[in-house]
Amino acid sequence: MIKDYRNIDEYLWKAQLGVEKKLDDFVVYSYEDVSQDAIITQSAYRHHYFELSLDINEGCSFQIDDFNYPVEGNRLTVIAPNRLQTNIAHQDLIEESKGFTMFFNQDFLGADFHHKRFWMDFPFLYPKSAPAFYLSDKQVNEIVTIFNLLKYEQKEYGASSVEVIRHLTKVIFEKVRSYQTSQIDQQNYSPLVSEFILLCNRSFLYLHSVKEYAQKLAVTPKHLTEIVKQQTGLSALEMIHRAKVTYAKGLLAQTSLSVKQVAYELGFENPEYFCVFFKKKVGKTPSQYRQF
Repeated sequence: MIKDYRNIDEYLWKAQLGVEKKLDDFVVYSYEDVSQDAIITQSAYRHHYFELSLDINEGCSFQIDDFNYPVEGNRLTVIAPNRLQTNIAHQDLIEESKGFTMFFNQDFLGADFHHKRFWMDFPFLYPKSAPAFYLSDKQVNEIVTIFNLLKYEQKEYGASSVEVIRHLTKVIFEKVRSYQTSQIDQQNYSPLVSEFILLCNRSFLYLHSVKEYAQKLAVTPKHLTEIVKQQTGLSALEMIHRAKVTYAKGLLAQTSLSVKQVAYELGFENPEYFCVFFKKKVGKTPSQYRQF
């Protein structure tokens, strides 16, 4: 069963983190702020908001879609909405865990977040990006300073705190962009292609054809296919299929759902066709991939 957290409050309540939240669309906390008992293994869940975490000393390994990350330090993780994740707590390491996490909704950053250029400037927020990469000690110290300022503003919470927190969050984005490594997709896509990629990775469970995406983006299917192919090397349909395959891999690896249930979750009416589709894209049947 996949846990689905629709908002930040729901997650904080169910996880019993004991974190005080003063803003509707934002919260930040350090690992020292939460009870060690609240750091537990969580299987196959997703949330509908952004998460940015800095793990200095970590007590968990985790999987995001089909990306696997062991227990390691100095790691920055950016998780876009709707990505499937599983966290595995290592109780012998929990006591030494050190780091920060912030959750925020898309609307929190205001008008900037809805500007097409914003997504081009910060590609690590894309749902398709590798979600984690590693920082030097100097970079960690820089991000820790900003997280502590965020925590201070959240705790004191005055008339200007919302704007200060928004500004500091954008400063983190600028810092992350300056730290980008080869793990982060740095393609400079046009606004249309950027918007298509975002829409595709958020809507692939219920939008299945290029025509549907073209209608949402107010262009013709032919134009969308041509410009996506030109800039990404993949057709629009291949991008849609890639999003489905990535999610299918996550379901097969992180849940006990049957292959038939995975097929239905992805919008396939015929599970046999899903198996053919998956094998064509991955080179293995869903059952073979799960065993692998």
